[in-house]
Amino acid sequence: MATIRFAEVVKSYGATRVVDHITLTVADGELFFLLGPSGCGKTTLLRMVAGFIDPDEGEIYLDDRPLKGVPPRLRDTALVFQNYALWPHRSVAGNVAYGLEVRGWSRRQIAEAVDKALRMVRLEGLADRRPMQLSGGQQQRVALARALVVQPKVLLLDEPLSNLDARLRVEMREEIRRIHRETGLTMIYVTHDQKEAMSLADRIAVMNQGRIVQVGKPREIYARPANRFVADFMGESNFVPGVVREASANGCYRVDTPLGSLVGTPADNDLRLNTRVVCCIRPEAIISDARHGAPNVLTVRVDQVSFLGETVAAKLRAGEQTLVAVSLFNGLHDWRPGSEVTVTVPEHQVIILPE
Repeated sequence: MATIRFAEVVKSYGATRVVDHITLTVADGELFFLLGPSGCGKTTLLRMVAGFIDPDEGEIYLDDRPLKGVPPRLRDTALVFQNYALWPHRSVAGNVAYGLEVRGWSRRQIAEAVDKALRMVRLEGLADRRPMQLSGGQQQRVALARALVVQPKVLLLDEPLSNLDARLRVEMREEIRRIHRETGLTMIYVTHDQKEAMSLADRIAVMNQGRIVQVGKPREIYARPANRFVADFMGESNFVPGVVREASANGCYRVDTPLGSLVGTPADNDLRLNTRVVCCIRPEAIISDARHGAPNVLTVRVDQVSFLGETVAAKLRAGEQTLVAVSLFNGLHDWRPGSEVTVTVPEHQVIILPE
C-alpha cells in the first residue's frame, strides 16, 4: 500500500506563498495529476514529497508515516526530473544503477535489477550507450528506468514529456500508461498540459496560485468545471455573461444573455435568481443541426472557417458576442464566411458558472 496524504501543507518563499494550505489524498495505485499554470505550486508540492523541500507548515504522510525529517533516499519515493538529469559520462546501465550503488546493493543484484528495469522501459540492448547517443524519447526512458529500479512505493514525475516533440509525447504517454498498469505503482505526475492529464490521469487536481481549486476525474472536470478558471484552463471555452432569471425543468435555469435566453445547468447547486453569472459553452457543444423544438437555438454569422485536419473550427458572430465552434470535418464543411446559420447548444452543455 502507498497512499500519499497532504495535511494543511504550506510553503512560502519570502512574502510569496507558493503552496497554500493543501489538503489532499492520493490513493494507493492511483495515477494522479497535479495540473496548473506555471508558478501555481505543483512542482513545489512534488518536491516536498520527494524530500528536496521542507514544508513550512503541515505534514505529508506516506501511508501513515510522516515524512518530515526523512531524507530523500529513505522515503520510498523516486523522482523523474523534467530535464532527465542523466550523467553524460555514465552509460545507460551506469545511470540506471546509480541509485542501487548508493544503497549498497551487490554487483550481481544491481546487474539483475538494471536488466529488469531496462526491459520494463524497452531499452534492451542499449545498456552500454551514453546518453548523448540516445534520442530524447530514449533518454526519457532511461530516466524512468533509473527511478523504477530502486523499487519505490511512489513514483513522482515532474513535467517528464515537456522536452519531447508532439509525436514522441504521444508515444511516451502510452509507455507511462503501460508501466503504471504493469507495476501498479502510486504515481504523482506534474504537468501544465491539459491533454496529457486528461488522456492519462485517474484523477486530477487543478491548481491555481498555490491552492487546489478542483479535484476529480478528467471527464468530470472537463464537463463540470467548478469555476471560470478551471473551465478556461481545461480546454477552450466560450464565455457568455448573463443574469439568472428563473429555474427551469430538470435542475436547469434560464439565463438572460447578449445571445438571448439560454437554458443551462449550474456548476454550483446553490444558484440564486437575479445573480450575475457566466455561461460556459465548449466549442464542440455548438451543433449545426438545430431541429424544431431544440433548446438554445441561435442564429449566427460565420466570420471564419479553419480546416484543422480531422476537425473544422468556425468563428461565429452573434451581435457583439464571438463564439468558436469545433466539429468533425463532415459537420461544418459546408459553412462559408459571411453566411448566416442556425445552431443549438444542448441544455446540459451550457454550464452556468459564478461570475
